[in-house]
Amino acid sequence: MVNKILINSLLVCLILFSSCKKDESKPHANIEWIKIDVPNASTIHSLSGNIENELIAGGLSKIFKTSNQGNTWTVVHDGITAYELRKKEDTLFAIALYNHTYNDYFSLDNGETWQLSPEKSFENLRTNIVTASNGIIYKILRSETYPKQPDKVLMSSDGGSTWIDIFPYKRYIYTIYLDDDDRLYIGANGWEWNEDINSFDSSTGNNKGIIYYIK
Repeated sequence: MVNKILINSLLVCLILFSSCKKDESKPHANIEWIKIDVPNASTIHSLSGNIENELIAGGLSKIFKTSNQGNTWTVVHDGITAYELRKKEDTLFAIALYNHTYNDYFSLDNGETWQLSPEKSFENLRTNIVTASNGIIYKILRSETYPKQPDKVLMSSDGGSTWIDIFPYKRYIYTIYLDDDDRLYIGANGWEWNEDINSFDSSTGNNKGIIYYIK
């Protein structure tokens, strides 16, 4: 009788242990991601605004804008790659590459027109970590292996002591962004993951950039 109780207890422990191990590697089940394609963007390097009103995206050599939740996109600036977009009061700044030179541009009409700034700022060319107003931290965990493996998006609700993977898709991620409502966005390129070669296939994607945001 004692042996039977011990065996049953051991089985319960094994089941619980297996369940816990499975949850550690499982993306967060309560998070729903929405995917948006940005045609002719190639890669989404930066984001500003919000999906409910106006969202601005820095693509390869172009800055795009949508006012209808990503159904259509307008090129508002052609010729610069905005690696970072930052809003300060009524001015939108872009740290951008033009003719192989980094410059700062600014817009006073929410991205409709752009001017070259006399000042330069080369810090934080690519955002890797953001913190919501409730203290939740999100960060990109970039793959440093070769060939390139999918990047991860991690979330911490305890100040960075523990992290959980919340992004279930296999993408090459370039930027992470929080809007004023603490909605999280991810910017990526359109390359598809190829299981056969265990790498990204650069021939796929149709020159589109990809945006994911949490619903």
